[in-house]
Amino acid sequence: MRAAAIAAVMRRESRLRTWLLLLIVSVVPSLLVGTSFPFTLTDLLLPLGPPLSHMAHAGLLFAGTFCILLIMAAELTRRKVRVPESSPGVGPTVSHVLQDLARRVGIEAEAQPFGGLRSRGIEAVAVGRRRIVRIATARLREVNTHPEAFRFTLAHELAHLAAGDPRADRWIACAYLAASVFMLVTFGSVLWEVGSTAATAWRFGPDAVAGSLRVAALPLAANAMSMGTLALLLFFERRSAMRLREFHADAVATALVGPGASAIDRLQGAGGGALTRWVRRLVSDHPEKHFRRRALSEHTVAFQADRILFVLQGYFAATVIEMLLQVLFVNASPNVSTLAERQQQLFLVLEHFPLTVTTLMVAAALLTFVSGLLVFRRVKVLADAAGARQVPARLVTQVPLLVGVGVGLALVSSQTVLWELSSLGWRLDAVVEADPDRASVYAAYLLGVVAAILLIIGDKGRWSLTRGGTAALAALPVAFALSAGLRFYIR
Repeated sequence: MRAAAIAAVMRRESRLRTWLLLLIVSVVPSLLVGTSFPFTLTDLLLPLGPPLSHMAHAGLLFAGTFCILLIMAAELTRRKVRVPESSPGVGPTVSHVLQDLARRVGIEAEAQPFGGLRSRGIEAVAVGRRRIVRIATARLREVNTHPEAFRFTLAHELAHLAAGDPRADRWIACAYLAASVFMLVTFGSVLWEVGSTAATAWRFGPDAVAGSLRVAALPLAANAMSMGTLALLLFFERRSAMRLREFHADAVATALVGPGASAIDRLQGAGGGALTRWVRRLVSDHPEKHFRRRALSEHTVAFQADRILFVLQGYFAATVIEMLLQVLFVNASPNVSTLAERQQQLFLVLEHFPLTVTTLMVAAALLTFVSGLLVFRRVKVLADAAGARQVPARLVTQVPLLVGVGVGLALVSSQTVLWELSSLGWRLDAVVEADPDRASVYAAYLLGVVAAILLIIGDKGRWSLTRGGTAALAALPVAFALSAGLRFYIR
């Protein structure tokens, strides 16, 4: 019963993680493509008017690309698990052990041998309604030679199936691939513009070409930093989430068959020097075995594996806010306008296009709110999975700093912010003085995050939130940012 309960927690955590990543990897690349091809995407299907039309069409293109990739991935998985009818089975002992463990974890599963004598893996695969544990032929004998370790490993893979990890992996992989295509298309358009400008300038001589490249250096670097930062954050979050689910699967396996120290000890240890081990720990999708042993009894290890989540949340929120400000104040940076002029511009835009401006603001607020809601609910699930409702205070208090790092990464890779910095001699204080409205919006968002964390740890760090409580926490940073924006722009 305890194993089924832990598996249910894993399903909730996996679902929240999947939705959060799908939100981020669909919205940000769609915004990049929408702003890069505004004229091409304006009048395709939905007559919403700019900028809503090209944003909506970019989102539809992403959804179509994602669906096509998902269908192809499902078909490849079906071919992977398709075996000839004459293929030998896994034997009655392995089948009996598998069925017993699957029943106790609350699912139906089948075992399937694969590979030759040198294959050593055991993996969980899901396609359609089938849940399959594929076992390397060379490892089938371990059911007799190392029965405890084999049962723990089998229970571990069944935990992945019970949590829906193989399907979530397929969805996330397809979303990542679609996002990669969109980012490459966006960066390709930037390179095309740079090349076209340089080719046009060639008729005026090498000095003109060099001048055009100098002008293009900043937007080219900003786009490379923006997309590179997003790619790195998504990579590290993916690795973090995959390590986290290994801890959860170990917890389920422990509840089913007892501590699996012997199975973990059989894993290959990390070799090399300190730097090599650190890099491997950073990029590996499986935690090192000594961390897995610790996590069997020290639940805070699982929390430590998931801190990149807050950096990604801060990056996403700041990117959405920055995109909104860029759309509302095109060519209205502090170098070409005063705060009063920006206020007047927003007033005129609201007067002529009230529905468009309102829709953009509501959409940005909802996206930021939903990302925060998914993050807080996911952390609540992790707190429950730790076996107690006590949130480690030292980890919770890191959240504002981590969110702030994400906000900073989004801003330093923003073309508008970099252009303002370069125009003002790379003096951050000069940018804040000339553009107090933008700086105040981001500062207010971070203050909202701090307020939410203070509410969490106010009762001696005790997490006792309902669904409504997590929604209120997620709404605080959004409310703070909106209040700051209204304070500056609405007179």
